[in-house]
Amino acid sequence: MTQSDGSRAAIFLKPALLLGLLAADLLHWADVYAEWDRDWSLFSVPIKFWLMYLAVFAAAYVRCAWLRWSFAVFLALSTAIVLGAGAVTGVPISFFDFVTMIDARSALPDMYAMHGGIIMWASLPALLALFGVGLSPPAYPKWLDAKTVQVGMILLALVAAGFLIRTVYGTQGAVKAHAAPWLGLSYAALYGYESTQGHVGVREQVALPLSGGPPARDIVLIVDESVAGPYLDLINPDGERSGLLDAGRSWNVANFGITSSMTNCSMATNAGLRFGAQRDDFRRNIALAPSIWAHAQSAGLRTVYMYGQRGGRSENYMTDAEKLDIDEEIYFDGVEASLRDFRIADALAERLNNGVPEFILVNKYGVHFPLKDIVPDENAKQPDMEGAAIIAGGIPLGEEASGPDGWAVYKAAYRRAVSRSVGGFFDHLDAQLAEDAPPFTMIYTSDHGQQFHERGLPGELVHCRKDAVMEEAVVPLAIVENEPAMIDWQQAATANRNRKSHFQIFPSLLRIMGYETNGVRGKYGPDLIDPEEDPQTFASEMHIHFGWEPLWHAVKPACVIMPGAEREVLRRPECRHKRRPY
Repeated sequence: MTQSDGSRAAIFLKPALLLGLLAADLLHWADVYAEWDRDWSLFSVPIKFWLMYLAVFAAAYVRCAWLRWSFAVFLALSTAIVLGAGAVTGVPISFFDFVTMIDARSALPDMYAMHGGIIMWASLPALLALFGVGLSPPAYPKWLDAKTVQVGMILLALVAAGFLIRTVYGTQGAVKAHAAPWLGLSYAALYGYESTQGHVGVREQVALPLSGGPPARDIVLIVDESVAGPYLDLINPDGERSGLLDAGRSWNVANFGITSSMTNCSMATNAGLRFGAQRDDFRRNIALAPSIWAHAQSAGLRTVYMYGQRGGRSENYMTDAEKLDIDEEIYFDGVEASLRDFRIADALAERLNNGVPEFILVNKYGVHFPLKDIVPDENAKQPDMEGAAIIAGGIPLGEEASGPDGWAVYKAAYRRAVSRSVGGFFDHLDAQLAEDAPPFTMIYTSDHGQQFHERGLPGELVHCRKDAVMEEAVVPLAIVENEPAMIDWQQAATANRNRKSHFQIFPSLLRIMGYETNGVRGKYGPDLIDPEEDPQTFASEMHIHFGWEPLWHAVKPACVIMPGAEREVLRRPECRHKRRPY
């Protein structure tokens, strides 16, 4: 090919690739507008969208090769993130979604295992960005001053990025037809800036007074993973067996029924539970308040952390500074997922039998996706043979799972995973407990609930949605004891059934540890014994970026969808989900 032929190819190929990228981005936003029942046309696209693409073209015609290819790589990555994540969420990726994805990066392999096909297909336009921007542009006409053009194009690209960052900052992360090649970059810049802006101050020491001597019992908080309350017998009589309510167990159970989690995502909920976060000071408490470990040690308890998730050592916002108050950490990296909760139960029973008063926090493996890792094929139970095929192979997604049959099969697999993970866990725990095991008090809950598109929401996410539905926060909550303490948990559970939330767990733990009740209430609010009804609201964006307000959603117990009761609930106007605009 002659230089003239190459120049002619560059004249037509680059704009063709860039126009293809523009068309793919417009189609993405057309789908978004259609999903939200909004009018869509090229004239409804904001002027800033066109300015962003003018900047993309400007970056593509920078003569400096290393600078142009740098633009190409970053713009392509941004496109892949925005379009790929948007295909999974079913809504425009917001700054909240971006932060959640980065903070939960250890779970990205699991996410890709579940949604890989959708992500790859939706991310293909990133190749148009990579080569459309990166390929060498044709020579400029002689009558143009090349240096002036270059400076102008570079400045236009940089100004566009700054303009988009300012726009995203000013709209609390909501997006309205922003160009995908720049949107991800603006989020990355905002995230980098925010990461340098820590809370000012030193973490507080435990100052609450104790009302007596050290507790003569083990105190345990079990936080299950992704166990939705409506799928468990603690909330739904037709739910899967938890193993807690079986006759002849070594314990008594006080069941609080439908409970609201703090948030609809694992990380913020787990951090909030460890630091006693409350609705009006969630982020401050995580940054500055003493942890549950510090309170346990001050009360005379040895502290133990059991972590059953992925191999990460500092997940759910745990830091090395927090770990200084943990006497022993126990991990289960070498155990396959299908056996992880059983080994955790064995380890917990060993601690409960050892006669040493301890505070033990357990993060179970639970039913974290992908579900096929949890139940071995030979353990698939009848009559869910459709679900058994799902566990043996892949989970249906996209067009295959968006209809009623697809999600029905997924829910069958989910139910079986819940049965094994929860019921199997407590079976193992009960079998390993000594007949004369020392006294213990255990609080069992889950980090968040699940929604399986019963309310017709777009996308494939079942929790961690910004526009959350109440089922994403409906979790079980039970107190388990082998010997009665000074607290009448049965009476408290009867009086407060379907009236409490995660926000009462931390003050309840402090009460069990022996801290003075009025002091605890003054700092952390009411506990599970208190007759005050909780509003049962949860946040889908609890980490308040740049002072932005969290998004609160209400759990209405009468409107919670139980498996198979979708039509009955959705028929009532007060139970319908009011979608929030993005």
